[in-house]
Amino acid sequence: MKKVVILNPKGGSGKTTIATNLAASLAAGGLRPCLLDLDPQGSSLAWLKKRPAEYASIDGINGAHFNLRVTRSWQFRQYPDAHAILVDTPAGLSRDRMVDLLRDAHRVLIPILPSAIDIDAAPSAIADILLTNYPRERIAIVGNRVRTRTQALGALEKFLASLNIPLLTFVKDSQLYVRASAMGLGLIEFPPWMARDESDAWVRLRVWFEAIPDNA
Repeated sequence: MKKVVILNPKGGSGKTTIATNLAASLAAGGLRPCLLDLDPQGSSLAWLKKRPAEYASIDGINGAHFNLRVTRSWQFRQYPDAHAILVDTPAGLSRDRMVDLLRDAHRVLIPILPSAIDIDAAPSAIADILLTNYPRERIAIVGNRVRTRTQALGALEKFLASLNIPLLTFVKDSQLYVRASAMGLGLIEFPPWMARDESDAWVRLRVWFEAIPDNA
């Protein structure tokens, strides 16, 4: 069972969008993901409740008051067939809670928006993760809510090139994500004619997940 933590201490970076769409992509690819929603707002679980029964199964756990100090096998004992734990984190995690959360994480996925405020906040977020002694090589970035051919995108690309942390893909700023959220679906589950351009990003993220070693 691979654990991926979607993490950015800054609020509004789109962590739930990344978590739910990645879960949908894994499910569509034949894997069984489990969403651990640590945000008191419960947005990932709200999305899951709207999910139509005829689509591939995704499990969910309300982790807003979850005890992160127990073992992962104990936490997820009711989901023995799950292939993935995707952790949707709240903003403003304390250092101690971040240490507990990352202790057995296979990877950390950081969504970053192409705005000056988010770009300025990103080095601090990455530094907080590295200060927990989490390996840099297990961190990856997703550019989120990106509009092509804009100055903001150019600034984000220049900033990301300086980090020495892999950029997996860009997720476009599209109203289709609002629609998908309201339906309990991921964009990869929309008809190809509706979301062909965006589906490629989620296929790339699924391939990235599948390549993660079980022991790393």
